[in-house]
Amino acid sequence: PIVVAYLSGELRQRRTGLGYASLRDMPAPADAPSLNVGEVDAEFAEIAAASGPGSTTARRARLRALLARATTTEQRLLAGLVTGELRQGALDGVLTEAVAAASGVPSSDVRRAVTVAGTLTPVAEAVLVDGAAGLARFRLVVGSPLRPMLAQSAPSLTEAFARTGPAAVEWKLDGIRVQIHRDGSRVSVFTRTLDDVTARLPELVETILALPVGSAVFDGEAIALDSAGRPLPFQQTASRIGQRLDVTTARAKTPLSLYLFDCLHLDGDDLVGAAGQDRWGALQRVVPDRLRVPRLIIDDADAAQAFFADALAHGHEGVVLKSLAAPYDAGRRGAGWVKVKPRHTLDLVVMAVEWGHGRRQGWLSNLHLAGVADRETPRAGRRPPRRLGREGTAGVRRGSRVRRCSAVPALPGRCGAALRACPAPPPGQTRHRGRHDRFRPRDPHRPLTPSPGQRRRASASRSIPSASTSTPVWSDDPSSRPAASHSAP
Repeated sequence: PIVVAYLSGELRQRRTGLGYASLRDMPAPADAPSLNVGEVDAEFAEIAAASGPGSTTARRARLRALLARATTTEQRLLAGLVTGELRQGALDGVLTEAVAAASGVPSSDVRRAVTVAGTLTPVAEAVLVDGAAGLARFRLVVGSPLRPMLAQSAPSLTEAFARTGPAAVEWKLDGIRVQIHRDGSRVSVFTRTLDDVTARLPELVETILALPVGSAVFDGEAIALDSAGRPLPFQQTASRIGQRLDVTTARAKTPLSLYLFDCLHLDGDDLVGAAGQDRWGALQRVVPDRLRVPRLIIDDADAAQAFFADALAHGHEGVVLKSLAAPYDAGRRGAGWVKVKPRHTLDLVVMAVEWGHGRRQGWLSNLHLAGVADRETPRAGRRPPRRLGREGTAGVRRGSRVRRCSAVPALPGRCGAALRACPAPPPGQTRHRGRHDRFRPRDPHRPLTPSPGQRRRASASRSIPSASTSTPVWSDDPSSRPAASHSAP
């Protein structure tokens, strides 16, 4: 079970109190391997159990001691497990098929058990020891979350309908996926990652308790709406659900609305294997219209076009086409559900770049992007670049130089759309002298005096500076820019 968990990309201890900060100063790797999986699992169990004053320091010290005994390859594996970003190519899908092959049990049966268990590890242990009989213990239990069914993507309604066949089309909301369990007067709310957020969402609990059901498992979306019923920015919904303290104040400031779109269990009947239309029928029996996501049954893609346009007009992301016959394929991104969203192509330039923080420490991170004028528009009629926001990058290491491309003649010297890292400069050299098409990241340790505008922005949560007052990372001539106002090159 330990090996299955590690190859699936997760620790058996869901919460260890460790994160990216614990890995900033990795010790030198060991020359020869000496660790075994049982020893590593036991150490992480001790780390997860640490609590009280000084526990953070103690956890990091234990992790550092463990990493000091690991080889270079083992350190990469352990770091990936700690951060949840193992990326070794196997993970759950491949491991599920491997467990099925090793046990001689059909993979569909193993997947169904994983759906109910929420993770592969206990299923692997049961089926490898007891075979098919070991899967009998895995059934839907109200109060124990299931992995949510996911949707594929399609560029158009026509292609989506070709995958699903006769289908229902529903609004795709830009909220937080929630799975809600009710057993009598007890209600539990879980996120897509199976985290229990019940205490943070009292309005959802009250809504479910008002329904005429004894036991149920619902799938749906929690979303923050404005007074006109249009969705607020996703960040506000996410921030509200992430609020752990003073939930009463957070609720008053940003109340959440609930929209349900599936029913996996109802008063003793498990519906995971039932057809989509049957599950919707069960949902209709106990959930009023105002709590159900808008839905329309269609026979062809043309019939969905007006519904798609209506979803966009109400400020939502798009639509999801759901096969009427598909079961709830939990944890998988099958063809039973296919989402369609509008696609837009923008020509953008990079106006500035910021140094990363946390796990991106030492990398160039957020890009400040601006729109580019249409080349066919006469130069006299072009407007200045309009700042659109920030976007993360794959990262460019500190100490490298960055070459700027010339893809946008309308903005000479302004385009950073194509960047590549150049060799690091010799010690003491700060830039390519006499070259205006190459730039180096500014020294992050160089003392800067922020302007009043920059100080105000620094104190504002999630603010995006305007193009005229942003702080760039690059400059072709450091002496040409004021110390307090660093305008884009």
